[in-house]
Amino acid sequence: MHDFKRARTSTNPLPVALQAIGQRLLVEAEKENRSKREAELRARIEERNAELRRLNVELESLLKVEAEQREALEKLGNNEPAGI
Repeated sequence: MHDFKRARTSTNPLPVALQAIGQRLLVEAEKENRSKREAELRARIEERNAELRRLNVELESLLKVEAEQREALEKLGNNEPAGI
């Protein structure tokens, strides 16, 4: 195991440079992970928005059918031809 405290006080800058390189690699890896995660989340959001749009269209269609059926039932209750 390397003694980083001793490495900082040493005249050899190599261990400190290696530690800096390691830290930089960790930061770059984290940036990549965050970018991937962001892309995944954006894709999920778009999928959910597409599903929401589809469900809203379905809701509008069902509300229209319900209104037509209520109108038909009302006409039947008034002994009018339903026109179905």
